[in-house]
Amino acid sequence: MIKNKGRIISAVDIGSSSVYMHIAQWNGHRIVTLDQLEKPTHVGQEVFSTGYISFETVRSISDILAGFCALSKEYDISRPIVTATTALREATNLAYVLDHFSVTNNVNVQVLEDGEASALLFEALKSRYPSAEKVLQVYGGTGTIDFALMQNGKALFTQSIQTGMLKIAEIMREASEFSRYSYLVAEEYLTTFLSHSGQIYKMMQTDEIVFASADIAPLVKVLNGFKINTNSDTLIIGKEALQGAYSEYRRLTVDQIARRHKLDAAQSGSLYVTLAFLMLLLNSAGINHLYCTQINLVNAALNLNLRPGARRAFNENMHAGTISSAYKMAERYRCDLPHCGHIAGLALVLFEKLRKLHGLSRQQRLLLQTACILHEAGHFTNTANMKEATFDLIKNAHIYGLHSRTTLLIANIVAPQDILGIVQSDRRGGVLDQEDMLFVNKMHAILHLADAIDCSHKQKAELLDVKQDENRLTLTLKVNGDYALERYALRQSAGLFQEVFGLKLDYTIKKHGQMEGEH
Repeated sequence: MIKNKGRIISAVDIGSSSVYMHIAQWNGHRIVTLDQLEKPTHVGQEVFSTGYISFETVRSISDILAGFCALSKEYDISRPIVTATTALREATNLAYVLDHFSVTNNVNVQVLEDGEASALLFEALKSRYPSAEKVLQVYGGTGTIDFALMQNGKALFTQSIQTGMLKIAEIMREASEFSRYSYLVAEEYLTTFLSHSGQIYKMMQTDEIVFASADIAPLVKVLNGFKINTNSDTLIIGKEALQGAYSEYRRLTVDQIARRHKLDAAQSGSLYVTLAFLMLLLNSAGINHLYCTQINLVNAALNLNLRPGARRAFNENMHAGTISSAYKMAERYRCDLPHCGHIAGLALVLFEKLRKLHGLSRQQRLLLQTACILHEAGHFTNTANMKEATFDLIKNAHIYGLHSRTTLLIANIVAPQDILGIVQSDRRGGVLDQEDMLFVNKMHAILHLADAIDCSHKQKAELLDVKQDENRLTLTLKVNGDYALERYALRQSAGLFQEVFGLKLDYTIKKHGQMEGEH
């Protein structure tokens, strides 16, 4: 057994083209790698072309994991942290694959969704480049491309494109039979995807761009004129160097690139697409250089679990990023932002005052806040059926740090299908069990009450006090202006609130120094 002073962990990531493992510890100043291994796999290419993972590939990855686990035990680590993303997640036989790894290797693979993975990667990425007020972080994955506009270290806005370097390379390979100009396929495909999202082009109005991927070694081989940032392992790639490399390599086929640099088909195809993508980034942003670094979920896991204060900082930044992302989405769908912010504040006060009744966590509080911000987004697309339209927008949204199950819960908070009932089969996106529906009903009742307090969208009322006794909740509101519409709305929301929480709703209005009550 190897003895070291600090805590040691082993992190493994099952990527699309390799399985990575790092064993590392914190030495008091930085994360020190004690051992690392990388084993090739073609699981990404297999899943993207066939839709599933073959038994031979499952067995191959299982053998790799067995070797990684054996090495981990030499460091007295009982079980490594194992993650995976797109390649495994999109496999139709995922359940079988995870069960095989659990039974055969005694490891539980955490299959992260895009929002979770990108949040972890972007947090770890912040230490890889010089500080700047506004930075566009881009992660070029095999199955997705993720964007995060960071302002002073906080995620201001995020976007994900559901296609990645390997996926585009596969399309380019299949389209090559129709044309010898393969680079045009990559350029036009990327341009089409980006042009469909005006938000991404807005994000490119930034001070710096940082591009990261799990493997930049092939990119380094073809670039001339780059220089190394002395503070980290990050490359600074000038526009002229990138333009020169791309002008040369765009004339070559994927097979010619593979032979020249001894790459496999997947690596050379992804390299081709990456060059085209980086040129598009620089041309769109109008800047003369970008930063490029190598990072994967192994690095993110080490950063989160070893660096002091990293987990707390990650949670705080993810919370801020989620709220910022929600506000950007609300702005995009022309929501009344002062109203959304006001009822979010009211709802959070009610959440805290009712904590003993609902017993919910800080993360669940975040879902309520997000639902309040987005509760009227559907007005933009369908005024006749705003709730259902809002539900669909939220359910399908990419919100920083959240996964699809969480966004489904937020969508139900805004527009529950069967309030006070148990949904056995939610036709709108997934099955919600009894525990989920109980949570949804509680949060919807709070949102409904907060919305009633400001149903005129004029922020007439300030919530001065909330008192709860055995069977009654009493609100004290300071009101400016006529409050007849809000009184009506409060009366309508009282029934639902009482059904969910078992409390009769009363309120007292303080207006011009006088007190008025309603029971």
